Amino acid sequence: MRGDFNSTVAGSAASESHMIMEGNITYVWSGTQGMKMDASAMASAQGSAQNNAPVDLDQTMGYECSNWTPDNTQFVAPSSVTFMDLSAMMKAQGDLNL
Repeated sequence: MRGDFNSTVAGSAASESHMIMEGNITYVWSGTQGMKMDASAMASAQGSAQNNAPVDLDQTMGYECSNWTPDNTQFVAPSSVTFMDLSAMMKAQGDLNL
């Protein structure tokens, strides 16, 4: 699965971010910096996380879809991005039981 996102906030420059799920690993990045995390670790972490600012699921959002010719290279994490491994960081801190 892949998602490419363009966000614009009033008074700020537009930002572009991306997400790929490759097996059990989720990669999220913007520019040349990103994060990666094992899906099982995310499930474990979600159980103990508190959400202080919920997303309004009823808010109207804009999106645009278009036809696309499949390109499998779009589903591989880019080598030009430096990914921090959040699973390893959390495990080292004792927050996850992997």
